[in-house]
Amino acid sequence: YKAGAQRDPKTGLYPGDYYNCSTYDQTSKRLEHKCCSHFITTKAVRALTLEAIKTASSNAVSDEKSFVEKVRAASKIQQESAAKELKGKLSRNCKRSAELDNLIKKLYESYATGKISEKRFEVLSAGYEQEQEELEAAIQREQAELDSFHANTDRADKFLELVKKYTDFSVLTTPMLLEFVDKILVHAPEKVDSERIQEVDIYLRFIGKVDIPTPEPTPEELAERERRKIIREKQREYTRRYREKKRAKLAAE
Repeated sequence: YKAGAQRDPKTGLYPGDYYNCSTYDQTSKRLEHKCCSHFITTKAVRALTLEAIKTASSNAVSDEKSFVEKVRAASKIQQESAAKELKGKLSRNCKRSAELDNLIKKLYESYATGKISEKRFEVLSAGYEQEQEELEAAIQREQAELDSFHANTDRADKFLELVKKYTDFSVLTTPMLLEFVDKILVHAPEKVDSERIQEVDIYLRFIGKVDIPTPEPTPEELAERERRKIIREKQREYTRRYREKKRAKLAAE
């Protein structure tokens, strides 16, 4: 920011506060130009972050059940009833695996004492061992699904607990930043219909990326967009005519 610039009394920010890609800044000084500019103002980042926190918090408090189910969507199982059913299946598989251990042990004893032939032992033991391998794979998969379900449920509960600590979401404070925000990814800007468009991903603790709904533009915003579009078209036309005159002048010389 420029010397003598004053902080905004509401946000505490200087007019020139911004973020940029450090790789781009460092390499551009050496004329290497690695990466590209991800320039974004601090004001814009803070506004988007506050909106993400407000959106997630509002959804969590207004309908806790739906919120928990949405967080659980990352798991292969989302409902308590499905988790209970899977837990029962896991218990049965563990019990059967233990039974197979005993069967294999008794089968070996029978073979060792000559009660069954070697051929019979090999056939039966191969069948038991194959069943046990399949069970072990199923047990690992089912346990992982249950662990994911319980972890996502815990994450939802922790976020709800965090949200209920706050009663005012009108201003983004330092404690809110530290407690709510996990990371922020600022993508490189793009040009869409001559408009600068920049994607920003905001990840909150416990629940991950938050999708911020895009509000419908107001009539005033639409009018402003149209005004800027007309100005850009005039500037392009002016540039085109200037270049044509310059080329014509060079040709005449």
